[in-house]
Amino acid sequence: MRLVAAIISVLVFLIVKKIKKGPVTGFDVALIIFGVCLSMIIIFTQVISLYTAPTKSMFPTIKPGDCFVELLCRYGLRVPFTTRWLYRIKPKRGDVITFYIPEAFVSQWRWWRKERTKRIVGMPEDEIMMKNGKVYINGITLYEPYAVYIGPSKSYAKSTFTKKDNWDKPIKVPKGEYFVMGDNRNNSEDSRHFGFVPLDYITGKVVFIIWPPHRIGLIY
Repeated sequence: MRLVAAIISVLVFLIVKKIKKGPVTGFDVALIIFGVCLSMIIIFTQVISLYTAPTKSMFPTIKPGDCFVELLCRYGLRVPFTTRWLYRIKPKRGDVITFYIPEAFVSQWRWWRKERTKRIVGMPEDEIMMKNGKVYINGITLYEPYAVYIGPSKSYAKSTFTKKDNWDKPIKVPKGEYFVMGDNRNNSEDSRHFGFVPLDYITGKVVFIIWPPHRIGLIY
């Protein structure tokens, strides 16, 4: 984040300094346009991204049609347009994240892949269990004030579990991977369907709803 701010600050300083020296030439205009474009690329590939929620899977935290901000730099700094990371920061339980599911992780080009938005429930090496809709982490009931069960429960052909919310036995989350679920448990295709999410598949943290006006606010 500091690196991005430093680059943008340098660009602004150079542009202002050039303008103060005298009449602006065509080259100066081209330089300004280049600087603005470079700044926008840095911002929207390294700092933030905007999304609109298409489903009810994160209801009521995120409702269909909500436009929200994803903080791309929250979990590290990525080389633009690739899957390579310069450094990584591990997410926490309860974080609402964006990520690529394994079956959609087929190309290094970011906009060719399908992203999802869910909440981290299970951390690496956790033992997780669901009984009658309640989540247990290492034998302790997980407090989930955000979780709801609205609408008919969906059934997925590829589901990892025969009973989505009432498992026969606990499972252990592999090292370096996460178990994610939507807040609306009846209407979410999540780790109960496609399995665990590796750290490298996580792209950012959802932090703020910016539209519609009556929904503006932080996401917890």
